Amino acid sequence: TKKISASCGNTDFRTEECELRRSRRLVVSFLATVGNYEYAFYWHLYQDGTIEYEVKLTGILTTAAVDPSKGETKYGTHYGAGLYAPIHQHFFCMRLDMEVDGPGNTVVECETVAEPEGPENPFGNAFYAKYTPLKTEKEAQRMLSPLTGRYWTVTNPHSLNRMQKPVGYKLMPG
Repeated sequence: TKKISASCGNTDFRTEECELRRSRRLVVSFLATVGNYEYAFYWHLYQDGTIEYEVKLTGILTTAAVDPSKGETKYGTHYGAGLYAPIHQHFFCMRLDMEVDGPGNTVVECETVAEPEGPENPFGNAFYAKYTPLKTEKEAQRMLSPLTGRYWTVTNPHSLNRMQKPVGYKLMPG
């Protein structure tokens, strides 16, 4: 019979050995009041080098007047006679001044590309990662591309890891 411990995070099904490592993180946060909103910004710094950024907001509903004789507007939610809450968005951007293992970093874009069906891909199911160095800020202006799994890595071509690849920091949209 298998013994499974409730305190074990992961039991290897081949060896039935338990491996448990607890994650630790440092959270740096601050609050900002802007207009009728309270924004809470959180930077989560993990021991493995992962950085997560989180924004939360609360506040008082933004309101606007609407002519009740014209009926409802598609530009917001009505919640009283002559009042509605306009539909709007909140965008948050940050600039990361990266210096991965020293100066001279390069931004490399990675996208998943489907191999065309043919002799190299007879079943039409092969794909590969396409890496493109982005040499200027203008060249690096990009939109998200969830269908290609687009992400970016800030690399240092002058510092290699044990696999003889440039060290880097992966930036994933999320």
